[in-house]
Amino acid sequence: MTLATRYSQDINLVEYSHVKQEVNDILFNLPDNKGRGTCIWEPLSTWESVFDKEGNTNNLITIYDGGRKRYVDSK
Repeated sequence: MTLATRYSQDINLVEYSHVKQEVNDILFNLPDNKGRGTCIWEPLSTWESVFDKEGNTNNLITIYDGGRKRYVDSK
């Protein structure tokens, strides 16, 4: 039994870094459309920063825009 089938609440996933596309694929394909969204808890981390020191985004931000188009706009 998975969390998605055991509990009735929707699921948001936070605080992950690597394998962003895979995480979004899993979340947005949960049963009964329970996956609601993902975010990086620390977008300024030294491992995979989404923003530079001036506040500009880099190419990692496109994963979220692509995810919105793929998972949200398509439903």
